Amino acid sequence: YQAAAARLQQAESQLEASRVDLTYTVIRSPIDGIVIQRNINVGQTVAASFQAPVLFQIANDLTKMQVECSVDEADIGKIKEGQKVRFTVDAFPEEKFTGVVTQVRYAPVVSQNVVTYTTIVSFDNPEMKLRPGMTATVSIIVGEARNVLRVPNSALRFSPQLSPQEMKRIFEEMWAKRQGQTKSAAGQDRTRPAQQSGFMPFGGQSSQSGQRRMSMVWVFTEEGKLQPVPVRTGVEGDEYTEITGGNLKEGDKVIVGLGTASSSSSDRRQADLRRGMFMMRPRR
Repeated sequence: YQAAAARLQQAESQLEASRVDLTYTVIRSPIDGIVIQRNINVGQTVAASFQAPVLFQIANDLTKMQVECSVDEADIGKIKEGQKVRFTVDAFPEEKFTGVVTQVRYAPVVSQNVVTYTTIVSFDNPEMKLRPGMTATVSIIVGEARNVLRVPNSALRFSPQLSPQEMKRIFEEMWAKRQGQTKSAAGQDRTRPAQQSGFMPFGGQSSQSGQRRMSMVWVFTEEGKLQPVPVRTGVEGDEYTEITGGNLKEGDKVIVGLGTASSSSSDRRQADLRRGMFMMRPRR
């Protein structure tokens, strides 16, 4: 009897151990969500050794997602948490999505001697249009200006193809006119434009590193002559740049480029030149 009771107790212990092993065959997800990838098939043996294998990838909440951006080391100093972000994806090229910078990581990522830093952008995805793994083109807004005067960036890059003698004459006329204006106003700076900090007399933006810098645009006078106008620029965007100072005003026409013209027809020349004009308007 005692031997039979011992065997019964041993069998019950084995049964309990088998029941415990049976519970190991049921793998439960630690979170609720949507399965976005399955790495195992039904009936396949799962062996957990030193590292547990990944069976499924589960997205907890697809209505709140993140974008991992690679920001170049030259631009990472401008990126801060809380900045607004606009981005597009190839699946919806006509639609722009918005988000906020929530994290700027310090660990560098080096690829082919190019150093970038990972920046996390959080955004809402209420309609669940965007899916994990999509490639996004991101624009981080590092500066913003509203209701200001602005000009196209091409107007700041424009430089006329004139001879050095013509350039010298134009700038001497501009300097003489400006010098006459400064004589009538006490306390004004009488330094030549070419000697002012950050000023570039032959067009284009200066290399001054400050946000406010001197530059130049070209306009047509009423007599049809080219005339340079010094301006002070502020926030620069992809298409337009803010004008914070200078002699430009709303409605002035600035030159963004010159078209080819025939020397035998002055009317055709004027028409081609005016195609390169752009009227300044404030951003509303």
